[in-house]
Amino acid sequence: MQKNDFNKWNVLRNNTEMAEDFYRSMDDSHVAILAYSDVAANMSGEELRTYGHQSEDMIISCTWQGMACSPE
Repeated sequence: MQKNDFNKWNVLRNNTEMAEDFYRSMDDSHVAILAYSDVAANMSGEELRTYGHQSEDMIISCTWQGMACSPE
Protein backbone atom coordinates (compact mmCIF):
# COMPACT_ATOMS: atom_id res chain seq x y z
CA MET A 1 0.00 0.00 0.00
CA GLN A 2 1.40 3.38 -0.98
CA LYS A 3 1.71 6.04 1.71
CA ASN A 4 -0.23 9.23 0.96
CA ASP A 5 1.77 12.32 1.99
CA PHE A 6 -0.91 14.77 0.86
CA ASN A 7 -1.64 17.50 3.40
CA LYS A 8 -4.64 19.65 2.49
CA TRP A 9 -3.15 22.66 4.32
CA ASN A 10 -0.09 22.64 2.05
CA VAL A 11 -2.40 23.63 -0.80
CA LEU A 12 -3.08 26.93 0.98
CA ARG A 13 0.62 27.78 1.24
CA ASN A 14 1.07 27.72 -2.51
CA ASN A 15 -0.05 30.38 -4.95
CA THR A 16 -3.00 28.43 -6.33
CA GLU A 17 -6.53 29.40 -7.28
CA MET A 18 -7.81 27.38 -4.32
CA ALA A 19 -5.53 29.29 -1.92
CA GLU A 20 -6.54 32.64 -3.42
CA ASP A 21 -10.25 31.82 -3.03
CA PHE A 22 -9.71 30.63 0.54
CA TYR A 23 -7.82 33.73 1.67
CA ARG A 24 -10.06 36.15 -0.23
CA SER A 25 -13.10 34.91 1.72
CA MET A 26 -11.48 35.42 5.15
CA ASP A 27 -11.59 38.44 7.43
CA ASP A 28 -8.69 39.78 9.52
CA SER A 29 -9.46 37.56 12.51
CA HIS A 30 -9.19 34.42 10.36
CA VAL A 31 -5.86 35.60 8.96
CA ALA A 32 -4.58 36.29 12.50
CA ILE A 33 -5.65 32.81 13.68
CA LEU A 34 -3.85 31.13 10.79
CA ALA A 35 -0.73 33.23 11.37
CA TYR A 36 -0.70 32.32 15.07
CA SER A 37 -1.31 28.65 14.27
CA ASP A 38 1.67 28.59 11.93
CA VAL A 39 3.93 30.25 14.54
CA ALA A 40 2.65 28.10 17.43
CA ALA A 41 3.12 24.89 15.45
CA ASN A 42 6.85 25.62 15.30
CA MET A 43 7.26 26.46 19.01
CA SER A 44 8.50 24.08 21.66
CA GLY A 45 6.22 23.11 24.53
CA GLU A 46 8.24 25.33 26.85
CA GLU A 47 7.79 28.35 24.55
CA LEU A 48 4.04 27.73 24.37
CA ARG A 49 3.84 27.61 28.18
CA THR A 50 5.86 30.83 28.45
CA TYR A 51 3.84 32.80 25.89
CA GLY A 52 0.44 31.27 26.63
CA HIS A 53 -2.10 32.19 29.27
CA GLN A 54 -0.79 31.85 32.82
CA SER A 55 -3.14 30.08 35.26
CA GLU A 56 -2.37 32.53 38.07
CA ASP A 57 -3.61 35.37 35.83
CA MET A 58 -6.89 33.59 35.10
CA ILE A 59 -7.93 31.77 38.30
CA ILE A 60 -9.55 34.16 40.79
CA SER A 61 -10.30 31.60 43.47
CA CYS A 62 -10.08 27.87 43.85
CA THR A 63 -11.49 25.30 46.27
CA TRP A 64 -11.42 21.54 46.10
CA GLN A 65 -13.40 19.41 48.52
CA GLY A 66 -13.96 22.53 50.64
CA MET A 67 -10.24 23.37 50.92
CA ALA A 68 -8.51 26.37 49.35
CA CYS A 69 -6.16 25.50 46.50
CA SER A 70 -3.74 27.34 44.18
CA PRO A 71 -3.34 27.48 40.39
CA GLU A 72 -0.60 24.85 40.69
